[in-house]
Amino acid sequence: MHIPFALRVIWINLDIPSLNSLGEAAIHDLQKFLFGLILAAAALVSSSPLAEERHVTLSYFESPFQNLQVDILSEAYKRIGISATFTPFPGARALKMSSTGQLDGETNRIGKIKGKYPTLIQVPVPMHPLIGAAFSMDRSIKIESWEDLKPYDIGVMRGVPFYEKPTEGMDRTYANDYKQLFNMLVHDRVDIVVGTTFSSRKTIAENYPHQEIMKHKANLIYIDTFHYLHEKNKDLVPLIQASLQEMRDSGRIDEIVQENLKVN
Repeated sequence: MHIPFALRVIWINLDIPSLNSLGEAAIHDLQKFLFGLILAAAALVSSSPLAEERHVTLSYFESPFQNLQVDILSEAYKRIGISATFTPFPGARALKMSSTGQLDGETNRIGKIKGKYPTLIQVPVPMHPLIGAAFSMDRSIKIESWEDLKPYDIGVMRGVPFYEKPTEGMDRTYANDYKQLFNMLVHDRVDIVVGTTFSSRKTIAENYPHQEIMKHKANLIYIDTFHYLHEKNKDLVPLIQASLQEMRDSGRIDEIVQENLKVN
């Protein structure tokens, strides 16, 4: 799909700082108008019989949280007339392939990736955040910080630095997936597990709906996550940004989150 040069010029020359005098409400309205303009132009171009079909292949790793992000991005790309394929890879290998252009980008990563991999362009619309918390079956346990985990046997996901680094030196047992993680908790192999709130809720609902598993109120992690494209696809950034922004503003992303939490 060819993106009109004029459309790129409109986006690149959107000088937000110079619009401060209009006030936040006016700026927001103008941004929404331009996002709508971009989406409309993308729809016209993609529906043209002369338009070249565009396809992207993106990496992700298997987990309920990443599967949610796949659903969000699938719809976002569909809205701009682009088909997307999502291929699972281990985290380090995925970054190597996407940063060298062997893949078109990363489904979902944290903001720090932007500085470490200059060939990956961040689409600056936060997707569903990565929220981490502690879960236990013993209601006498109180967890408000990482330090509170020290006296307990902890279950953590293998190879996930968000949980491995803060629990370094603690008594840990590793799991390869979320079902195994909560299986350890239910069968008293660990006192507490720490994991992504979305993946944990999904796993509990599907596999342990009748177990009295308690989520501790304190969030141990809260990180915004973003979609990334390799620089060879930089012409797609304003289009997918507009699509994701419209989905976020309309509440569609929240709807997809709730749809993913439903048990079939």
